[in-house]
Amino acid sequence: MSMWNHWHNMNPDVINDMNNAPDREGPALVHPPQDIGPAFDEWLIRSTFPWENDGYPFWSHLYHARSWRAYRHMPNILMVHFDDLLRDIDGKCGVSLIIWVLRLMKKSGRACWKVFPSSP
Repeated sequence: MSMWNHWHNMNPDVINDMNNAPDREGPALVHPPQDIGPAFDEWLIRSTFPWENDGYPFWSHLYHARSWRAYRHMPNILMVHFDDLLRDIDGKCGVSLIIWVLRLMKKSGRACWKVFPSSP
């Protein structure tokens, strides 16, 4: 869990400074336990915000991912499962994704696609 690494390696003084920041909103960030086991259990069954069911002490990745499902049919949304990327040993899925994004940006009239100029 990369979030565990970020949280566990965070300087305790930084956590204290964040918790004591003027105009801070939301609950205080607790210091991480020494063992990942209890932290992972809390992440699965406890929430920080009332509209979530998990993700403590940060936010719910599952809530965020689930919120996109209703929009997966839209032409500018592409949901790719991580296992598909793992099976794509030739890298075609990643290349296809980049091409899809560039075509979408070009079609929408955004100039962002010009970040990748043609070769001279």
